[in-house]
Amino acid sequence: FRDYGLGAGDWRYALRIFLIFAVVMLGAVLILYLGKSKSFLSFYPMFAVKGSVGPQPDFPFWFAVVEASFFLYFVGWEFFFRGLMVFPLARRIGTLSALVGVLPFAIMHAGKPVPEAFGSILAAWLLGILALRARSFWICPVLHFSVAFAMDLTAAFSRNLF
Repeated sequence: FRDYGLGAGDWRYALRIFLIFAVVMLGAVLILYLGKSKSFLSFYPMFAVKGSVGPQPDFPFWFAVVEASFFLYFVGWEFFFRGLMVFPLARRIGTLSALVGVLPFAIMHAGKPVPEAFGSILAAWLLGILALRARSFWICPVLHFSVAFAMDLTAAFSRNLF
C-alpha cells in the first residue's frame, strides 16, 4: 500500500502544508468571491440550477449530499493522479514524477473558470511534490476538496442559495 501512497506517511508535515496551502487558496477563493467574478459565480456551485438566485428550500440538504460525494470523488481522482501515476514512477525518476500528471490534470480542468484552469497546472505539480514528500497521497484529496468546498460555499452564499 505504501508503494502507492496509501499509508499515513509523514502526516505532521502534511498537516503543516495543509494549513499553509489552505490559507493561500482560501485567500484566492475570497478574492474571486469578493470580486464577484462572473465566471466563478456562473460555474459554482456546480450542482445548482444555472442562473438561479435566491433561497432554494432543499438546497442545504442537497449541498451536504453533493459535497460529501465530491469528497469521495476527490479521493478517487487524487489516488489516480498521485497514487497510480506519481508514486510508481518516483522509484525510477524521482521527483520528476510529480510532472507526469500535470497535463491530464490540467485537461480535466478545461472548461472551468480561467483562473482555476491555469491554476490547476501549478496545483497538479505541487500536489505531486507534496504527496511524495509526505509519502502519502491522502493530503491531496483533503486539499482538493477543501478548495472545491470553499468555492461552492462562497458561490452559494453570493447567489443567496441558502
